[in-house]
Order: sequence, then structure tokens, then C-alpha cells
Amino acid sequence: MSRYLFRYEWLHLINLCLVNSFEESGYMFEFGPQWKVIKYDDHRFYRILSGQNMSGVDFAAIYKSDTVYLIEIKNFKQYENEIIYKPITEFSEEIIEKGLDSLRLIEVIKKYLNRKFLYRAFYNLVNRFPWINCEWYFWTELFRITIINQRANFILLINADYDLKTVTNSLECNLGEHFREVIVEPILEKEFLEEFTISKI
Repeated sequence: MSRYLFRYEWLHLINLCLVNSFEESGYMFEFGPQWKVIKYDDHRFYRILSGQNMSGVDFAAIYKSDTVYLIEIKNFKQYENEIIYKPITEFSEEIIEKGLDSLRLIEVIKKYLNRKFLYRAFYNLVNRFPWINCEWYFWTELFRITIINQRANFILLINADYDLKTVTNSLECNLGEHFREVIVEPILEKEFLEEFTISKI
């Protein structure tokens, strides 16, 4: 059993180091070499903590080692069946909760790492050679940039019949003090940011 757990850990670390394209909600999201990205709500740390009534965004991304983007994707038109929309206030509150919970998760995970003897003993080495443990490096950098340096942005990419101006105003009012910028845009096939491209599957 321990052999399989060890193998899973290494496969997980390799995946974190190498994967920069992801399928989500009927779209392909591709990030260039200057991005470090995880599928936030698929990560093993999130899966452990999500049982404690905490939600999370779809992607956490570090760009050029100095800016973080927390990215949530909402494609209500992915399937052909009839769409039942929540009231816009309820929808906005759900997205706000995801943004705030994602920030809390970053702090919780950093505290968890700080309690690990191996992390405390070897992180300086990992900081010089991130490939040794990409997971430690990623979450530590995420904490440094987001919590210490306060250089995080929140992005909602959405395909729905909500009034985006109303959603944007609500998110800016509630998330604006926690993020440098709050961005709400429709999902379009294009280069959304430098080296960050969206295409339909």
C-alpha cells in the first residue's frame, strides 16, 4: 500500500510541475511557460479541506513569479438542457464565498506545511531548486505573493444570461479589498492574458 501511495505522491508532483493545459466547462485553458498553474478544486489539499464547508476557485495561477490569479469558470450554457438560474444576488454571493475561501485555504495550507519537519528542514533547498518538490514551492510562492505581498487578482469567466455589470459591482464591493483587481468577463476564444489562451473543446 505504501508503495502505491509513494507512487501517487510522485505522479502528483510531476503533474504539478509539467501540466499547463486544462479542460474545464467545455473549454481548454492553456498557459505558457511563464505560468505555474494548479487545478485548485482538484488538488488533494483542497479535497481534504472542502469537507469543512470551504469552497474554492477552479484555478490558482502564478505569473512571472510575482502575480497571482485566482480564476473561476462558470459556463451555464455548456449543456443543452434547460438552464435554471439562481437569483443574481445568490449567484454573486456564491462567487464571493469562493474567492474568500480560496484565500483562507492558502493560509491554512501554509500553516500545514510549516508544521511538517521535512518542509522546515529542506525548504531553503527547494526554494533554490523548485523541481525537488514543486508542490511545496508552489504553495509557498502562492502564500508569499497573495498574502504577504498582496499581489493577487480575482477573475470570473462566465457564460450566462446574468447582467455582468451587476455581478461585477457586487464582486468588486466584497472582494475589492482582498484583491488588487476583480475581473468579470464572458468566456471567449482568445488570448485572455499574455500566454493564457482559451479555446472551445
